Amino acid sequence: MKRSLFGFLLVWISSLAWAQSPFTLTALKSYTPVVAIDAGNIDKSIKSEILEEMEAVSKEIGIDTKSDTSRAFAFDIRRISIGELIAIKVDLMVSENLQHPKSNEPLFVLSYLDTQIFVPEDFEEDLMDTADEMLATFALQYKEDNDEMLKSKSLPKEGSFAAKMQYETDYKKALVQAKKEQKFLMVVMGTNYCPWCRKLESRVLSKEDIDKDIKAQFVPLMLNFSEKNFPSYLNDIAITPVIYIIDPLSEKIQHTFVGYNNHESFLQLLRELTHPAQNNTLPKAAQ
Repeated sequence: MKRSLFGFLLVWISSLAWAQSPFTLTALKSYTPVVAIDAGNIDKSIKSEILEEMEAVSKEIGIDTKSDTSRAFAFDIRRISIGELIAIKVDLMVSENLQHPKSNEPLFVLSYLDTQIFVPEDFEEDLMDTADEMLATFALQYKEDNDEMLKSKSLPKEGSFAAKMQYETDYKKALVQAKKEQKFLMVVMGTNYCPWCRKLESRVLSKEDIDKDIKAQFVPLMLNFSEKNFPSYLNDIAITPVIYIIDPLSEKIQHTFVGYNNHESFLQLLRELTHPAQNNTLPKAAQ
C-alpha cells in the first residue's frame, strides 16, 4: 500500500491537474509502447510486466502497437526527493518526434500526459498499482473521446443536443424569450467537430443539477460558430466551446467563459452567477 496521507495528497493533487487536462485522444491510432525506469536497483521483470499491461490495454481499445511509428506511448519512472522523503514520479505520455515544416528543426510534440507521485512502501507492488490506475484512466478517456467523436460525426449540427435539452437555437427567438421571462441569455457557442464541445454537452450541460441551475436563471441558447447565424458581437472569440452571459435588453456581454470546465468547476461558476447579492458578479436583469 502507498504511504497513507502524504502519498494520497500527492496523488490527489496530480489527479486534479489531470482533471483540467487539455489533451484529447481522437486522432490517436498507433504508437510504440516504451518503459524507462531510473529508480535504482529493481527487479528487471517489472519493466516487462508494465509493457505487457500497456500492450493489453492498447489491444483492448484498438490502438496499433506493431506498425513502425515515431510516436511513443511511454512510462517514465524515476526517483525524486521531497524534503527528506524519497518518492516515485510516474509520467505516462504520448509523444512524437517531428520536423518543423519550414526550418526542418526537430520538434518534440506531447499529445498526452498524466503524472502521479507516491511514496512507496512496497516499490514494485505500488508501482504496478499506479501503472494500472494510469492505464485505466488513459483507456477510459480514449474510449470517451472517440465514442463522442463518432457520435458527433453522425450529427450535422448541435441541434440534436439542443432539442434534447430544450435549448433555443435561434438568437432572435431566444432574445424575445429572455426579455419576456426577465432572464439573461446563456449562449453556448460550439462547432460540429469540436471534441471539447461534445464533452461539455455530455459531461456537464446534460447533468440534472447543472441543467436545473441554468434554466432557473437563464434562457439557454446553443449556436454553431461555423454558421455565423448570430450578431457580429459574438464573433470575436473563435475558440470553442465558449459561453456568453448576455443582458437581453442591452445585448451586452456580462460574462465570458472560454473552454471546457469540468462538472464541479462549472457548477461553482453557476453558483457564483446565481447568487449576485453574495458574490456581486451578476447584475440584476433590467425590468
